[in-house]
Amino acid sequence: MKAIFFLGGCKATYFVLVSTNFYNIFSKESKEYLSQITSYGGEIALHFDETQYDIKSENDLVEYIIREKNILQSVVKTPVCVVSMHRPSKQFLSSELKIENVINAYSREYFLDMKYISDSRRYWREDVDNIDFESYNRLCVLTHPVWYDKIEKSGIRQALYEQIVNALRDKWIFLKENISDFEAIFSVNELKMLMESIKRLDEHS
Repeated sequence: MKAIFFLGGCKATYFVLVSTNFYNIFSKESKEYLSQITSYGGEIALHFDETQYDIKSENDLVEYIIREKNILQSVVKTPVCVVSMHRPSKQFLSSELKIENVINAYSREYFLDMKYISDSRRYWREDVDNIDFESYNRLCVLTHPVWYDKIEKSGIRQALYEQIVNALRDKWIFLKENISDFEAIFSVNELKMLMESIKRLDEHS
């Protein structure tokens, strides 16, 4: 998931992947997260991964985008009007893709007509502290919530280790909820020991 802030009204647009192994948008937990975002005034939009399909033409691309947009829309129960690409191909970036009733967040408007800044790979491509924001009428700020937490991470490596540890915990909880007497097979203490060993591995690397 990633977020773009269209500053001015300070409204955030959260882009959600439909085709991904990271999360399931149909799960109760995911639906609650999405509902919470919209209740706070955020907009849900489509984060589209073109590598999931055998796309041979621009018409194919548009067809799959619309298909996923409709799926996401059926889950969040609100209009999905914006699409952003997940690791877009050069072919997509070089085209000015037009989709009826859908804003393409990679269109030239957001790269040329606005000041665009991004934190891809947890790295700001320019020093945001020294940008003269008053020189721009509109800003488009792309951030990836995965990189941030209540406690500041020292870099991308630590952020990724935290994701690995959290994924391990979430998997353990899922198995506990779905397998009878799971803790008799794999106790919570064993989980804690495994998580600590991963953290120590990061500290000594």
